[in-house]
Amino acid sequence: KLSGSVSNVRCVILNQGAEVSGKISANNNVSLGRQTKVQDEVDAGGDVTIEQGSTVESGVTSGGVVSLSKNSKIQGTVDADSSVTVEQGSTVEGGVTSGGTVSLGKNAKIQGTVDAGSSVTLEQGSTVESGVTSGGSVSLGKNAKIQGVVNAGVDVTIDQGSTVEGGVTSGGSVSLGKNAKIQSAVDATNDVTTEQGATVESSVTSGGSVSLGKNGKIQGIVDADGNVTIGQGSTVEDSVTSGGSVLIDKNSKVQSAVDSEQSVTLRQNSTVEGDVTAGGDISVAPSAKIEGEAKSNTNSDNESGDCPGNSGSAGNS
Repeated sequence: KLSGSVSNVRCVILNQGAEVSGKISANNNVSLGRQTKVQDEVDAGGDVTIEQGSTVESGVTSGGVVSLSKNSKIQGTVDADSSVTVEQGSTVEGGVTSGGTVSLGKNAKIQGTVDAGSSVTLEQGSTVESGVTSGGSVSLGKNAKIQGVVNAGVDVTIDQGSTVEGGVTSGGSVSLGKNAKIQSAVDATNDVTTEQGATVESSVTSGGSVSLGKNGKIQGIVDADGNVTIGQGSTVEDSVTSGGSVLIDKNSKVQSAVDSEQSVTLRQNSTVEGDVTAGGDISVAPSAKIEGEAKSNTNSDNESGDCPGNSGSAGNS
């Protein structure tokens, strides 16, 4: 055990079980061996490596990378010029700022915000207890969680059973796996895709297409520049606006109006609870239902293209 601080040195290496009661300040790298402890902050001009079971009881500042091995802990913030890696079971009790990537291993935890210049990856069961901002992609493995908003420069991928408790803004695409959930709005430059049982608890805006998987739910409006596909047994709890075509699959429901620049297709037992307006054909299966008016620029049921809002009333079935 070393009482006091270590400062103005080129580099620091603590062997297994060592303890420093003060601060560590090094011009280059700092390496903490297994089961070591630093009772104040670590400030390094280079990399900081914290091996298995070790603890820093304050923050870490690094001019390079910061790496926490399995079951280690930082009880403050992390500020690194390069990447930050938090391995399995490890914890950062403050926020993380990184000029590069941020990676969380299985069941790892960051108890503050994450702000990364590049991609952010959460492996299975890991958690960020606030928001995530990334200059690159954001990827959540199975059963991972972000307890705030996500703002990504490119794609956002949310794997099976994972949750984002805020909204998602993406400069690329957004993809939700089976039973994944976003608890606020989604705004994506490109496509938005959800797999079976996935839920968005607010609106979806997409510069591309929107595809909702089987038994999925969007609890707000859908506004897409491209096509919209509502999978079998799925629900949109507000209106749908599409710059392409709209397909409403079997046993699915839109609880307001549908407005499409191209065709609209309702398959067996599907329902639109408002008006349907289409620049192309409106095709309604015999058991499907439009509860408002159906208006198409191309349907030939009458000269105006207006059709009464009855099952199977517009276009070809």
